[in-house]
Amino acid sequence: MATHELLDGEWIAVQARGGFEETVSEGLQQRGYGQFLPLYQQRRSRGIQTQMVDRPLFPGYVFCDISESALPNPCGARCHSTCGIRQRTHKYPRR
Repeated sequence: MATHELLDGEWIAVQARGGFEETVSEGLQQRGYGQFLPLYQQRRSRGIQTQMVDRPLFPGYVFCDISESALPNPCGARCHSTCGIRQRTHKYPRR
């Protein structure tokens, strides 16, 4: 599981379609956005086999840094057009 460091910035919670959190996270990263997808490991059992799988800590949400220092295009419009995004939801200002 990858670890992320949240730096100061202007973050929004982006609502993703169910099961598309990793797709949205990768799409944001490819477009040059800072992104954060917190994951946890869950044990999954099928018959006698068990395996550990990564699950989103907040299902349906990915966090995106839209601060000017993190973006090539600070307006955030390109963020919304990433595949799998339903809508931009909450804005978290710098502290």
